[in-house]
Amino acid sequence: MWEQKHVMYDNANCFASGADNDAGDHLDFKAAKADIGAGRPVPWRCVLTAAVTGGTSIQAVLCDSVDDTTFVKKVFGPVVAVAQALAGKVLFEGPLPNELEQYVKTVFVNVGANAAGKATSRLNP
Repeated sequence: MWEQKHVMYDNANCFASGADNDAGDHLDFKAAKADIGAGRPVPWRCVLTAAVTGGTSIQAVLCDSVDDTTFVKKVFGPVVAVAQALAGKVLFEGPLPNELEQYVKTVFVNVGANAAGKATSRLNP
């Protein structure tokens, strides 16, 4: 049973140049296809806490995995131009899919030579 009320990922620099970068950690729901919201939608929110510099765009993506090794991209936030990627910018806010695999993480898709930036990714069941 997943018991945490709030889960946050926080990464000092999750916007390295031209790659997909993890937010720094993952969640283990202890079972595949678990109903983590007890029948209610679980909101996922991803917000920049420091501006992104360099590059052309970023995108927050929620991924899941059955084995904690191979992750599949499931929920895609909008592509955000770096010019709009300032502290406080919400990269994604919405409900999780009803059934996720056991392991879940946030990945940031970076286009161009991103140099810096910081984000928080949070679930609130």
